[in-house]
Amino acid sequence: MLSFVAPWFLLGLLLIPAVIALHFIRRARRVRQVSALWLWGASEAPSQRARFNPNLLLLLQILTVLFASLGAAGPLLQSGGREVAVIIDSSAAMSATDVAPSRFAAAKLEVGNLMRGAGRVVLVRAGLSAKLVSATSSDAALRGLEGLVAADSRSDLSGALALVRSVAPNAELHLWTALEPPIGFVGTLHRVLGTGENIGITAFALRGKQVFAALESNLAAPKTVTLTLERDGKRLLSQALRVPGGSRAIWTPQLILEPGAYRLSIASQDALALDNEAYAVVSSVRVLVSPAQDDVLKAVVSVPGVRAVVQGVPPSTSAGYDVVILTGAQPKTLPPGQYVIFAPLPTEREAKTLAPATRVTRSDATDGLLRFASLEGVRVRLSSLSPPEIPDGSWRGIAFAGAKPFVWRGDGPGVRAVYLAAHPLESDLRRLPAFPVLMFNILQEFAAPVALSLGAGLPAGEVVLNGKQTSGIRQALLPGVYEIGRQRFTANLSSSQITRLNTGASGTAQLGAALQTSRSSAISTGSSSAVWLLALALLALLLEATLRGEFKLMRRAL
Repeated sequence: MLSFVAPWFLLGLLLIPAVIALHFIRRARRVRQVSALWLWGASEAPSQRARFNPNLLLLLQILTVLFASLGAAGPLLQSGGREVAVIIDSSAAMSATDVAPSRFAAAKLEVGNLMRGAGRVVLVRAGLSAKLVSATSSDAALRGLEGLVAADSRSDLSGALALVRSVAPNAELHLWTALEPPIGFVGTLHRVLGTGENIGITAFALRGKQVFAALESNLAAPKTVTLTLERDGKRLLSQALRVPGGSRAIWTPQLILEPGAYRLSIASQDALALDNEAYAVVSSVRVLVSPAQDDVLKAVVSVPGVRAVVQGVPPSTSAGYDVVILTGAQPKTLPPGQYVIFAPLPTEREAKTLAPATRVTRSDATDGLLRFASLEGVRVRLSSLSPPEIPDGSWRGIAFAGAKPFVWRGDGPGVRAVYLAAHPLESDLRRLPAFPVLMFNILQEFAAPVALSLGAGLPAGEVVLNGKQTSGIRQALLPGVYEIGRQRFTANLSSSQITRLNTGASGTAQLGAALQTSRSSAISTGSSSAVWLLALALLALLLEATLRGEFKLMRRAL
């Protein structure tokens, strides 16, 4: 049985009658050279009816339209199997080992058995987002299944269901999951559960001299676990903590937090390993201030972990520094790096043309840079200069004096920047508590690593994971500190839902209305058939063009 992925392209077959009609018109308007018009009228009277006289050119034109339409429609040559759609939950809950060898491995075995011998198979991975793995034959789906892993902090089952409905609305639908099925699911639910007990870290943060950690348990009874805190592989603290059954425990020791990568781990032999460790970073920020400005320098050195360097001449590059602060020079274009830029002091001539000082009237309190830094009411004399250009980037205002931005935030490829449209001496901000808070927020955001959900994608480049060089990593599938070039990322599971593993007996159930009878079909040569048909269409078109050229040459010769 034959079906099509995009049957609307078959409308292209309607061009075949048009091609034949053009063939008649072309024959009716053939040019002949005669010595007198009465000779032409005698040999071929206009009243004579044109006869259908097919030739090789017409045949090639018809074949071109036929092959192109069929190839674009995506023919699926089917052979008596079922059309099956499979959603497989790839959240970290599926990596639990309370089902041998793991919930995910057991699910993959069942999925493979279902797909073998089926017809068209649609395989969707439900992780942080829904991803279509395969939508052709069972062989292609089996190959895609082999490379799947379960590590994501959550599972977008609703998105996966919507994706399946758009690709294969009439398919026999199966879902393998350790979580609750999405609302509106109609099909066969395969619950992959175990009876494993689990305790995990669901939060880990470092602030000032304070450590904060939260642990959760799915056990029925309380249990005491040992927490170990390390910095760059060196043990700092080890302490026992009692976690109530089915509840949460908080751990908040105080510690001098020096710059470095911190790892918190629990010694627990339980069902899930991915939540037994978590990572955080205290950054050592190397800041260049150029040229020196007392108010700015005082605010910078008050930030913990900052090492400030003063340089009289602004650098041409930010290499060697985490943040460059410019207080008297403004480049036209920003090279890659992170910058805080204050507009230069106006000259005496420029000062005469500037508007008088105004007050900051509004600011974006939701922006992290302005957290606890209230700028409303700050008096400022705005510069007439515009922020520097960010190649392929842009600026947006986050604090305004009247209608004009005072604080700008800029982002672009490899560039993060903050621009204050006034020199520190042209504003009373430097004398207010909001100024050191603002500088603290900027330096903390620019220096802090980006927090990723487990399973998130990583930028291209060489990856160093927890201090070790790796290769071929494109996703954060393990908790840790990822370094790519000058960028740093932390990835942790940190999911209360997954740590409190759903437990019970695995089983299969039909949900919703009776399943629709799927098409009795299996793709055998879907994508390859389309490629061959399009290739034949191109070949027929080339032959037609070649023969047309040959015929023209022959006519000219005659």
